[in-house]
Amino acid sequence: MESASSRLAIVVADLQKRGPSRPRKVETLRNTIAAVFQKQIGEDDISALFANLLARGYVVVTDTTVTYNLPQKST
Repeated sequence: MESASSRLAIVVADLQKRGPSRPRKVETLRNTIAAVFQKQIGEDDISALFANLLARGYVVVTDTTVTYNLPQKST
């Protein structure tokens, strides 16, 4: 089982890879997080990852719309 920080890194890398086609709504982003882990994590884990993205400022939610402020990709 991955640690919380490695899971977060996986989600951030997936979002970076998606470029302009990142999810724009909260529910879609939550579904994307679940899909990244092939639905093998529970709602609590999805909520924790989502909260972590918010806390780090990687995502900003206005109403139900999501905007991104992801870190630069490491090369």
